[in-house]
Amino acid sequence: MPVEYDPKLDLQRYIPETRALRADRGVMKRACPTWHGGVAHQPTAYNPVKHIAYGVGAEGCFSQEGAEVAYKPGGGEDRPKSQQRKYTSDLYYGSMTAYDTQSHKVIAKQVTDIENRSARAGHRRGVVFTALQDGWVVAYDDEEA
Repeated sequence: MPVEYDPKLDLQRYIPETRALRADRGVMKRACPTWHGGVAHQPTAYNPVKHIAYGVGAEGCFSQEGAEVAYKPGGGEDRPKSQQRKYTSDLYYGSMTAYDTQSHKVIAKQVTDIENRSARAGHRRGVVFTALQDGWVVAYDDEEA
């Protein structure tokens, strides 16, 4: 969760220094987490007895610069005329996070060197399964959570 997150706000305000705007051409700005950070599109697995949700994702940081965007006369972006945005990623790694849905706290996290973009984390009889980007299938004992 971003450091500046405020649960009382409906609309979050993020650190302006980390946002690359169009006017920032040539200026790289670093932000964490990466835009792929955390559980993004992957469905979570859920243990209804222990009330634990298991989510997988990629984490890390990235730097990007602003870019000028050109628009077509009728609307929409004119990609060939728009400036190419530059970006880099660092501290990029995968993770599986166990989240207690009653206390609303992270209770365990396993970090991997390879990003985790599994279609879903699966849970069966005390074992949580996921797959890493390099093809490995990984199983974790949920008693460790």
